[in-house]
Amino acid sequence: MIDSLFYLLISSLLVGFAACTGMAVLQYPFVRWMSRTGSIGLSSDFWLAWGILPILMGAFLGGFALAFDWVGSTGWLSNPHTQSSPQGSVFFWGVALGCFAVVVIGAVRSYRRYLPTYRLLGGVFPEKTANGQSVSCSLLPSRFPVAFTAGLLYPRVYLTQAAVELLTVQEQDIVLSHEKEHIRKKDPLRFLFLTFCEYWLPGARYIRRQWQRRVEIECDQASMKLGFAADRVASTILKFERAKTTGCPPAMALTYAPDNHRDLKLRIESLFDSPPGALGRTPVLLGCAALCLLLTVNFMEVHRGVKTFLRWIN
Repeated sequence: MIDSLFYLLISSLLVGFAACTGMAVLQYPFVRWMSRTGSIGLSSDFWLAWGILPILMGAFLGGFALAFDWVGSTGWLSNPHTQSSPQGSVFFWGVALGCFAVVVIGAVRSYRRYLPTYRLLGGVFPEKTANGQSVSCSLLPSRFPVAFTAGLLYPRVYLTQAAVELLTVQEQDIVLSHEKEHIRKKDPLRFLFLTFCEYWLPGARYIRRQWQRRVEIECDQASMKLGFAADRVASTILKFERAKTTGCPPAMALTYAPDNHRDLKLRIESLFDSPPGALGRTPVLLGCAALCLLLTVNFMEVHRGVKTFLRWIN
């Protein structure tokens, strides 16, 4: 009985993984097209929801395969008390092992990407509250002018000593207000999730880049909502850009904006031009719910697809 349940669980996970990957492949052309045409009218929440859509669909189908015992209806588990435990073919277990290896490799690469940064954050100076901002920052002893937000559940702002010496008091306030928006939106956690997805989902890298571009624009606009003039915010951004030096350690390069002139130009232009109302996550989530409802209505068609897939790999 335990072997049968384990086989059922592995089969359901394979169904979910196949649905997740298939959904990512289907949305890949749209993501590539949007990344080329620009997506200033789409919010960071939209891109985050678009990025997790394949995982939601995979979890939905995998959960249904498990909850309704679809695998058992193929005949393998029709009477687990009297029938011997199914073993599965070598190809079946090879596919399962391969999928597991892909996810583990993605997790390991994500961990290795952030490990140097979080090791660096262990030797920071005590926190201080800067210039009336309701957010504290920790100082890093470094000659590179860097400001970023790190921490998954409880994010904090980190400034290097060089950044404090470079910026005026007002510019420090602008930087902190920008990073405060990253904290409010839990962007380090979102960034880690999207980075993990890009290691094994087609198109996830383009989604992550679009999310990065949009989230920086939204944080700049949050600074303006606090009363900072657009020209002061723009000059602070450009001042940081000009102060960049080569040789900055990768552990201090934890930033949410892709390092290219096109994205810098979009950030500056968005400060002076009123952007159109950004399309949020609601359309994507509503579309996902509608697709799940459609799959539920067409229960037998999905059932046949699951049976065909499992028989093919077994």
